[in-house]
Amino acid sequence: MEGLETDDNTLIRVVVSCSEIDVLDIRREFLTMYGKSIYSFIKGDCSGDYRKVLLKLCGGED
Repeated sequence: MEGLETDDNTLIRVVVSCSEIDVLDIRREFLTMYGKSIYSFIKGDCSGDYRKVLLKLCGGED
């Protein structure tokens, strides 16, 4: 997710295909790797209905 642009297709595929347990693991690992929550990253990098859906799927702020 680092770089000039988010790879939207990969982000959608990963978030949509994960179970709730997987999402918890991903949230924890993302926070460890990047020092901020995946929720805050999505909130700052995405927009519109796309953003709303991803925020719901990722399970909330850490």
